[in-house]
Amino acid sequence: MGTYDGLSHFNRETKKFTHYSHGGSDNLINNVRSIIEGMDGNLWLGTRGGLNKFNTKTKEFTNYRNEPDYVNSLSNNDINCLVKDKHGNLWIGTRRGLNQLNTKNMKFTRFRHRENTPNSLSHDDIRSIIEDNLGNLWIGTSGGGLNYYNLRSKYFEHYKHQISNSTSLSHNDVRSIIEDNQGNIWVGTHVGGLNLFNTKNRQFAHYDHHASDTNSLSDDSIWSIIEDSRGNIWIGTV
Repeated sequence: MGTYDGLSHFNRETKKFTHYSHGGSDNLINNVRSIIEGMDGNLWLGTRGGLNKFNTKTKEFTNYRNEPDYVNSLSNNDINCLVKDKHGNLWIGTRRGLNQLNTKNMKFTRFRHRENTPNSLSHDDIRSIIEDNLGNLWIGTSGGGLNYYNLRSKYFEHYKHQISNSTSLSHNDVRSIIEDNQGNIWVGTHVGGLNLFNTKNRQFAHYDHHASDTNSLSDDSIWSIIEDSRGNIWIGTV
């Protein structure tokens, strides 16, 4: 478990917690926002103070941070989300860009928004990332809508709210994304409700809160989505 004060491990047999924290004076390094397991069984932690690798055998931390003079370092230390792709690489969403970490040579590749490059990232504040069944990425941003990254073309496709288009994304602040068992993409936004993206016709259907309808969405600010084993979609709201 990631907490504001480090990593916690729960032993199911003893019903006790063991706490682990990175030493040093920077408290942000222990503010854990996301956790994934690497191919080697070690843990990767996304924190407000960079990326931590936790060796599950030695119980030691290694911290990876932005180095201003090194382009193959992390683009920013404030990490919101992590995902591991099918090749074992890590994708890291920060407040200032997307990063890919090659876990073999431990080098970071940065992806940033570039004003005059249409196929670059739409916005640098990354809030959610998933890998779909084809191995491509869907990236939610705070202000730039939804991005689709094709690993073959190396291009980003943008999906944003368009006032004149009722089948566009409902809001450009995307906080959560999942792919369901039929290959559709569910997108949770901040104040814009829930979106269902049909990957065949490239259109969005919207689900919103309506005060007069008790069977509508409970709130339009969505922070988490999951599909259960029966194909039901569960939505966490603020």
